[in-house]
Amino acid sequence: MRKLHCSDEMMAAACAEIAAGLTDADLGSNLYKKRIPIEGRGKSGGLRTIIASRFNGRWFILAIWAKSDLVNIPSDQLRCLKQQTVLLLELEDAAIEKLIANGSLVQILDESSTTQGV
Repeated sequence: MRKLHCSDEMMAAACAEIAAGLTDADLGSNLYKKRIPIEGRGKSGGLRTIIASRFNGRWFILAIWAKSDLVNIPSDQLRCLKQQTVLLLELEDAAIEKLIANGSLVQILDESSTTQGV
């Protein structure tokens, strides 16, 4: 797949929309599918994301892809994402900080923001 541009602001907006109940799909296990617009194409021709959250200020962006590359995520990959979600959402703050420090997770917004993603 090709490299995609998705800014922190775009991800924050997607998380805020999910928090407001505007999801494209509730995939179960605290996992949500959300469309993100691409300039000139809108949301329907834009990016797709899989985001995990318990709505406690922590948001995990697990996958981003262009609709033109993949219409839907395969069921075997969705199962893996659900398993990852269970593990990620159980992490304590100290464990998340270590994962950010070693580069396994990337923090996209700081704690002063209303929505924080890693």
